[in-house]
Amino acid sequence: MTLVALSSSAFSLSSGLTGSYYYKKGNPTSSRFLISYSSIIIIIIIIIIIIIIIIIIIIIIIIIIIIIIIIIIIIIIIIIIIIIIIIIIIIKSVTVTLIRCCGKTSFKFLFWGEFLMQFGF
Repeated sequence: MTLVALSSSAFSLSSGLTGSYYYKKGNPTSSRFLISYSSIIIIIIIIIIIIIIIIIIIIIIIIIIIIIIIIIIIIIIIIIIIIIIIIIIIIKSVTVTLIRCCGKTSFKFLFWGEFLMQFGF
């Protein structure tokens, strides 16, 4: 709708500026409008400008979507790293506690076995 409105307004503006005229043929009431070359060029330029604006808007939307996806991936990576660090801290503290209490090898392997069994390994 906007393209048609702009094209028709550019057409009427350019035809008025270039001095287009009514061509009367036989009957003075029947008239035909002659389109000048400059009005066609102005319409083509307006259509090209509208296409360029649409392409720029699409590129901006794609860039915004890519930035949002990158931010989401970074947040997920940070959350995974924090979870891994928390799990490592818990494992170290429990392992150190078990080692202090009862002996090095048996309880360390026992804890790792229970830990892996909780995740189905």
